[in-house]
Amino acid sequence: PAEILQKLSPIDAAKADRKADREAYENGQEVLYHSETFGRVLPAVIVGGGYFYTDGDEEELAWPLYTCKVGVKLREMVPMSRLRAPLEEGAVVSVMGEEQS
Repeated sequence: PAEILQKLSPIDAAKADRKADREAYENGQEVLYHSETFGRVLPAVIVGGGYFYTDGDEEELAWPLYTCKVGVKLREMVPMSRLRAPLEEGAVVSVMGEEQS
């Protein structure tokens, strides 16, 4: 939507002095993407730089939105809450099933 895109701007690396101006992920970085459609986490790759709201409340300004390639599809304006770095090999994890919740 045009009104949302007008509130967004790409990161200006020369002005990286505020929290909202810093990249969380780099172009080409592998991440895990939470898909509501499939109800699971899928591997993805960051495409380009992050985008930040240029106006709005503190929470909107704090975190970038990214474009991700998930399989062959691009997902645009993905919030940080749907992304995470891949797990390190040998990392200890805890999993809870429906019977345990």
